[in-house]
Amino acid sequence: MIEVLQVPLAAGLLYMAADVVRCNVPDAPEIYVKPQAYATQYNHRYSVEDLTSRGTDTISPYPRHAITKTGGITESEIEFRTNMQFQYQSYPTLGVGCIYFDRIDVTIQLDPTIYIAKDFSKHTCDYKEVLTHEKKHVTVDKEILNKYARKIGEALRLSVNNAPGRGPYPISRLEEIQTDMQAYIASVIKTQQSLMEEERFRRQQNVDTLEEYERIRRACP
Repeated sequence: MIEVLQVPLAAGLLYMAADVVRCNVPDAPEIYVKPQAYATQYNHRYSVEDLTSRGTDTISPYPRHAITKTGGITESEIEFRTNMQFQYQSYPTLGVGCIYFDRIDVTIQLDPTIYIAKDFSKHTCDYKEVLTHEKKHVTVDKEILNKYARKIGEALRLSVNNAPGRGPYPISRLEEIQTDMQAYIASVIKTQQSLMEEERFRRQQNVDTLEEYERIRRACP
């Protein structure tokens, strides 16, 4: 009879554990998405020939057979850094615990460098026109940075309630659940990052138009 009673007793104990433990999120997690732009760096070490061979990410508006030269290039590195903090509630006697997001910090860093060919002396018309054009690329990146900082914040707030977490889970699985939660947040950010890169390419391409290139070409006698 003792052996027969052990099975329903174990089932009853598990039922009581799940019934007693309520994993209600105590507070909404804090979510911070910070865009950060470093001061633009300027590089004058390369020649027109060097910059031309280096190439750009945008597509030239000129026909393929046209011979063109590059007087300036803008390179901007955008880096995402994410940090997550969690809250735990453990019930060792029951062998279960709860896990919640406590805080999510995302930093998006923009590090732009403008290269202007050393063939152009400062204070000349050519230098000023190239500089004005390249600064348009930096402005676009800063606008994109601010826009997607807001979009990432909104996406995280909408998604965090659907993330794995809470519980109750066996205490032995809490580390695994935390890894799943981190991967989920990373996927939300990655989706927005992909959308950002698509829009960034389109908007940077709109800076490098035929009309803009021709304007620069004709600007200096």
